[in-house]
Amino acid sequence: MDRYCRFFISVLFVLGQFSSFAQDPKDKKPWDYQEFQGWTSEISAGIFAPRTYPLNYYGVGWFPRYTFVAPKEFLSISAGAPMHAGLDLVLTGNGNLIQYMVDLPLAIDFNFGARATDFDDTPFGVFLGGGLDYNFSHFTLGDTKLNLHTFGVLIHGGFRWRMNGRDSGVRVGYLRGFSGAAEEINGIIVEDDPGNRILSLTFLYGI
Repeated sequence: MDRYCRFFISVLFVLGQFSSFAQDPKDKKPWDYQEFQGWTSEISAGIFAPRTYPLNYYGVGWFPRYTFVAPKEFLSISAGAPMHAGLDLVLTGNGNLIQYMVDLPLAIDFNFGARATDFDDTPFGVFLGGGLDYNFSHFTLGDTKLNLHTFGVLIHGGFRWRMNGRDSGVRVGYLRGFSGAAEEINGIIVEDDPGNRILSLTFLYGI
């Protein structure tokens, strides 16, 4: 648990450094630049791969975020929720395959360049951030059923770009579940689960 505390302390430290860096000669605070604050959002689609089991989940989602610190149109800090959900149904001779998952994160991101704010016209940008995430994954094949609950620390980042007037991007996420994540196989909860890990890759499209 100590390493998670250190992670959040590091995020707070970087936020403080960002705020100091962003001040202009008049000592104007970054959150005083209200002209660049506001909501932006993206739709997305991608793949989620739990490490506990060799399964892949495909989902679509919506990534709303609110920019609350933006000293420049190309530089901002935002709070967002890149939510995803997916369903996969396959009829086979060995039984019906059913997979579905829901991913519900909350994250603080540093944005630079494209899509940092709605006012930026930079053709290329990056973002990096982290927060907390809850993921529920279900798998059924014949008589075998698996429910996997994962809650833990999320680290994610990616690139955004603008081509021919259209905003696009790619995002990579890593969810490290806390120890004791609930793992249920055929109705039996597995004890002493060390915590699941989920790697995700999604593609973004600005709306």
